[in-house]
This record gives sequence, structure tokens and C-alpha cells, in this order.
Amino acid sequence: MHLGFRHLLSWHCSPRLKSDIRIGSDDEFSQKVRDLSARFVTRRRPSVTLIMATAQAHASLCARKNWLGNVANIEIRQARIDDHGEWDFLVAHSPESTFFHRAGWRSLLVDQLGVDDRSLCALREGQLVGLLPLVLVRSRFFGCSLTSLPFCSYAGPLGVDAAVERALVEASAKLGAELGVDRVELRELRVLSAAAPRQGLYFTFRGAIPAELESMKGIPQKRRNVVRRAVSMGLSAQTGRDPDRFYELYAENARAHGTPALGRRFFRALVAAFPQDCDILFVVDSAGRDLSAILSFYHAGEVL
Repeated sequence: MHLGFRHLLSWHCSPRLKSDIRIGSDDEFSQKVRDLSARFVTRRRPSVTLIMATAQAHASLCARKNWLGNVANIEIRQARIDDHGEWDFLVAHSPESTFFHRAGWRSLLVDQLGVDDRSLCALREGQLVGLLPLVLVRSRFFGCSLTSLPFCSYAGPLGVDAAVERALVEASAKLGAELGVDRVELRELRVLSAAAPRQGLYFTFRGAIPAELESMKGIPQKRRNVVRRAVSMGLSAQTGRDPDRFYELYAENARAHGTPALGRRFFRALVAAFPQDCDILFVVDSAGRDLSAILSFYHAGEVL
């Protein structure tokens, strides 16, 4: 089993740290923050690289129409509800699939967030041989795009062979041209084409979960001391599936960071949609009060 997550490189200053570095104007403060962030990244990246296998998550922006060439004998059409069975079968048997490729996740985005679903299917002799979850995103700040997928770390095309994936990417570029979008954004762990423009803003860290984690031997010594101190203070972990209990912590954290929170209904639907592949880990104090929580997904031997 592997542990995978996307690192967004967000840095939140404590009030004390802000008072220490706030000098002069806001521009000077912003520059100081950038300088400190750069030093933080320089220190942290090597340790992450040594502990985990690091791979850059490429966002391929396929703005050109025919950069992949022609592909014959493959029919591309928009995905339908009655494709869900074949869709999930292909996801389950594809080594490149992620949790966010699942039909249930696509349905969740449509039903709960009202996204404009433009997902594509590839068929060969009437059989579904490829898929590309795709959403039309309209933003006043970032323009209009076809994205696979928003609110997710990665998705992108899946196919039984390279020709199918090429056909799907080419079809998405043509659809983007027809809709007049600014870009087609495919969030992939792989580089689909060296000719396609890419963004390198995000990083994905993946690593094997240590076999000795239960005995804490798989935890670095400094972290081990932190865990022991937490246990001595009466903190403990509980696994559950209560979305309302999770939401209270999530909404409070979102408000503290000035971030709009998704609705409570979204998390209720999320937990209900994946009864076997989604759970919530709560950290509680000695009085049983919730202190923190993490929502985890399970897919193909990976925890996300």
C-alpha cells in the first residue's frame, strides 16, 4: 500500500511570525514572506525527496488542435449515465487510474456542485476502451477552461492503449476549440506529450507505508517523540464516517483561513457515495472532544 497526496505549497504565518517580519510597506512584507518561503522550500524539498519518491504532477494545457495526429477506428462521444458500469470497470483495471476517475466522483461533482460535465468516452467496435473525465469551468478571474478535473489533484485520460489516449486528448482539444475555451487542462502524473505546454506549479509525493508503522519504528525519531508526547497528554485517534462531525472542524478551519467552505450536504453525499473507500480519522482529547480530522480515500492500494 502507498500513501499519496498533493502538496500545494501553502504557508500560513502565525501572528507572532508576522509581527517579526512586518517591516515597512505591504510590498516589503510580501517580499519578506516570499524570501522566507523560498528558504523553507529549499530546506524541506531534499528531505521529502529522500523519504518519498517524488514525481511532478504535470498539468498539460492542450491548446493546439492536432498536435497528436490522426487516430482511426476509434469513436469518441460524450459520456452518458448508462456508461457508469463499463466506466468503473475500466477504472478498476487500469494501472494509471486514480480515485478521481471513478464515475461516482463525477456524479458527485455534477449533483452537488452543479458542474458542467463534458466527459468523453472512447469506443472501439462498440466496446468502451477509454475515458476522459472533463468539466467546463467558467471563472471571472481565470477564464474559461475544460479541466480534468477541478477540485481534484489529478485525473486525465485513461485508455487500453496509447492510441486511445491520443484520440481522447485530441477530441478534448477539438471540443475546447468548439466551446471557445482559453485552454484544456489535463492534470496528469504522466507527461502526455513533450510538444504540449505544461505547468509545473504542483508536486505530488508518494511513498510506501512502512511495514513497522504500528510499532512506530517506521516513524522518524523526532516525530516518534511528538507522537509519544501526544499519547501522554491523553490524545487518541478514532476512525469514523460521520460527515457532520467532520464538517464542524472543516468549516472552522476554512473560516480561520478565509477560505469558502463547501456545504455540509456535499460531505454527506461524499461519504454515502463511497461506503467502502472513504473514512474519517478523528484525533480527540482525553475528554472526547474533537481536535482534528482527516478525510481519506482508498483506491488500488493507495491512501489519498
